Amino acid sequence: MGSPDDTLPEDHARNLQVFSNRGNVSTDRIPDSGPLKTLYAWKPLRDFIGAVLDGPPLCHYGDPLASLMINVNHAGEELGWHLDNSESSVTLMLQQPERGGVFRYVSAVRTDDESEFPAVNHILDGKADDVRDLDPPPGKLVIFCGHRALHCVTSVEDDTSRLVGVLNYSHTPDERMLPFVQRMFHGREA
Repeated sequence: MGSPDDTLPEDHARNLQVFSNRGNVSTDRIPDSGPLKTLYAWKPLRDFIGAVLDGPPLCHYGDPLASLMINVNHAGEELGWHLDNSESSVTLMLQQPERGGVFRYVSAVRTDDESEFPAVNHILDGKADDVRDLDPPPGKLVIFCGHRALHCVTSVEDDTSRLVGVLNYSHTPDERMLPFVQRMFHGREA
């Protein structure tokens, strides 16, 4: 994401364009009294997720548009390979298509020293053999570290849209998307 880096080769992972064409419902457009916001606000869930991740206490991701979202993939829509800004996410499958819309991931790709780029290029070139598929049924919670695991969603292949609640958490309360990332994902800044 962002502008190409002229100091790196053209085929470097940081300079490659990845295709995505899905929609989302931003945090501020999800009803405060609805079940998804109620679940996200429920402290026992946040404590449970923190215990599963075995790290410092979690807080809600501070972004006013992306702390809680619903990702929407209609027929022909996909989400390209990417790494998340938030350290950990919980997804809740709300509606699953009959065909396609599969979550694909490769664990532990991002490192602290940026040595992951050759692995990212390998995955984007379709040459990785450690890509895993996860196709959870509606109602299934998935906890993952999207900040470190490269992941995507394959194209939906029928008329049933894929709807996934995304509950984002962080160890820092004020963490948020950069303004250009907000514009890219939400069409606006907040």
